[in-house]
Amino acid sequence: MSDGTPNSTATPSGATADLNATPKEAAKFLRTTPEVLAQMRYLNRGPEYTRNGRRILYSWAALRAYLDANTVRPSNSQSGAA
Repeated sequence: MSDGTPNSTATPSGATADLNATPKEAAKFLRTTPEVLAQMRYLNRGPEYTRNGRRILYSWAALRAYLDANTVRPSNSQSGAA
């Protein structure tokens, strides 16, 4: 994609989609910090991740799914509006 976001065929660095994101790369994609992602893991929240020993990796699909699951879609109704 031209905006630098990962899609089904490439990651922001242009690598193949089968590579996973490090916490630093995931944080940049989610516009947060690696420390926030660490806290989310500690609280058992946030995107799905893989742990291999001490190494944490996020799949690009899991990061996109997390964003999709947390997207707010306002209703078109005006009931309750002041």
